Amino acid sequence: MMSSKTDAKGYFFATLFPSQLREGRMVTKCKIFLHKSPIAGCNFPTDVNKGVKGQSLSKYRILEDKSFKLYWAGPFFFTSEPTYY
Repeated sequence: MMSSKTDAKGYFFATLFPSQLREGRMVTKCKIFLHKSPIAGCNFPTDVNKGVKGQSLSKYRILEDKSFKLYWAGPFFFTSEPTYY
């Protein structure tokens, strides 16, 4: 699943329903990755906070008024020079 682009502050919103998960899977097993830099001259992904290898969705807070969990990850970074892992 791919989310929409981040906003000017780096936030994105993706709705994931339990019915979208394969049987026996949990949201906390999902990972977030860097995808594409908005800046052509700074488009090499780094693995800071596991932006390349993928960061698990483990940190969240419960939004009582909306009845859902809000997960977060990152921050992730791009650089102007390639980094090899």
